[in-house]
Amino acid sequence: MVTIAPLAETRTLLKNISWQTFKAMLVDMGNERNTRLAYDNKIVEIMTPLMPHENSNRLI
Repeated sequence: MVTIAPLAETRTLLKNISWQTFKAMLVDMGNERNTRLAYDNKIVEIMTPLMPHENSNRLI
């Protein structure tokens, strides 16, 4: 029997990023991006969610 593990979401942390740089990243990436960005205490987290999550999000 073969089982396939679900793909994990991808997360990347960038440290020592200023708020101005974070805002510039958001502008450069635009609103139609498939990634989520979060900022907390000079740390930027970039997350690429799984498609099942995104499909549910769009239905709501």
